[in-house]
Amino acid sequence: PGAIVKFDSGVSLTVNSGGTLNAIGTRAQPIVFTSIKDDEHGGDTNEDGDRTYARYNDWKYITVAGKASFEHVMMMYGGGASNTSESGMLIGQSGGEITINHCILAHALYDGIFSRATVTGENTIIYDCDRGVNTCGGTGVFKNCVVDSCRWGVMAEGGSGIYYNCIITRFFGSNA
Repeated sequence: PGAIVKFDSGVSLTVNSGGTLNAIGTRAQPIVFTSIKDDEHGGDTNEDGDRTYARYNDWKYITVAGKASFEHVMMMYGGGASNTSESGMLIGQSGGEITINHCILAHALYDGIFSRATVTGENTIIYDCDRGVNTCGGTGVFKNCVVDSCRWGVMAEGGSGIYYNCIITRFFGSNA
């Protein structure tokens, strides 16, 4: 709890098949995955004063082919290098399993979540992304989540997404 992980440009984190990542924070001490340029979380790590600031695509993504659990986690300013299979800030690869609870995913260049895996999310907020959730060949089940201010709220390109008691609002595309 309370860990702050800052990524430099072009950097990503991979959980390989058979591997496990448990990022379990608390409400008072969330775990933060963010840009090296994000001075709001962890201070001015890159020691450049106010010459740089965090923005979309400052780092790539977290990709999961194994298992990953995120609880009380903030993930910001990632988003992949192009609008392709590596287009999300949190990417689930085929065979992977991702659980997200009480998390915030924000400011992704493309998808907040792009998944060919099984994703289960509860009480999570995803906002200010191109696409909030894209279950592209994967399966997503979300309960009590909010997807807000994304060009596309949620998509299921060849996959399936089930949303219980969720709010999907202020999307700018034609696919909710």
